Parts: sequence; C-alpha cells; structure tokens
Amino acid sequence: MTKEEAKNSLEQGKVLTHLYFEKYEWVKKNASGKYEFEDGATIDPDLFWKDRQSDGWDDEWSLYIAN
Repeated sequence: MTKEEAKNSLEQGKVLTHLYFEKYEWVKKNASGKYEFEDGATIDPDLFWKDRQSDGWDDEWSLYIAN
C-alpha cells in the first residue's frame, strides 16, 4: 500500500509493516494517539512521517501478520 493508505490504515487501528522493516517489526497507533512499535517504543505520528520522506517510504507498506 502507499504511504497515504498506510496513514489511513494506522488511523483505523491496523498494524503495519514495511519493506524496510525486519520481518518481526511493526507499527500501530495506540490508545494515546502515538505510534507504537513492537518493542513498546512510541513516537509522535508527525515525527514518524517526518523521518520517512524519501521515495522508498512512498509505498511497500502492508498489514503485519504475526508468524
């Protein structure tokens, strides 16, 4: 999915991964409105996307499926 689709999916509570993530890495929006990673770290959504401006982040997003 594209970056815009990923943003919408995160708003809908979906758990996502990206081509650049390791196979166990994911991101989701938590109850406080921050993005949360698999290790429990959180980040403000604006900062998350600010760090992902290069073309490589424009697509290749997908739903995370735990193994």
